[in-house]
Amino acid sequence: MKLFNDKKGAELSINVIIIVILAILVLVIVGFFFINQFSEGSGTLSNIFDSNVPDDKDLAIRTCESNCNIAQNLASESSKRSSPYCSKTWNFDLDNDGRLDADGDELRDFNCWDFPISTSCPDVQALCPDF
Repeated sequence: MKLFNDKKGAELSINVIIIVILAILVLVIVGFFFINQFSEGSGTLSNIFDSNVPDDKDLAIRTCESNCNIAQNLASESSKRSSPYCSKTWNFDLDNDGRLDADGDELRDFNCWDFPISTSCPDVQALCPDF
């Protein structure tokens, strides 16, 4: 009958189960927090994967200015011609109709020198294929 009075083994199992449940709850809460923060703070990343979201004009301007500075320091004309300043395009909804601007069935691609970005880049812009 001594077997029924000694409950240390059963108590240990219940304590382990409670600790595991609490640990899982904490992990779920922490995971939810990080996923929520990541999704709110990654609007730029979501634009990469969602082609129906217009690009941010201010981000486009800053990126084009940076790409211009980089392209101006490139040695050859072919490097400047293929630089991100010349090749990166952007999509906007300038008329605010909820759809990206298009030319017919094709989305309109805006270059760094096009309105509304209008970032000129001396010594590089004239070399760009679409200029």
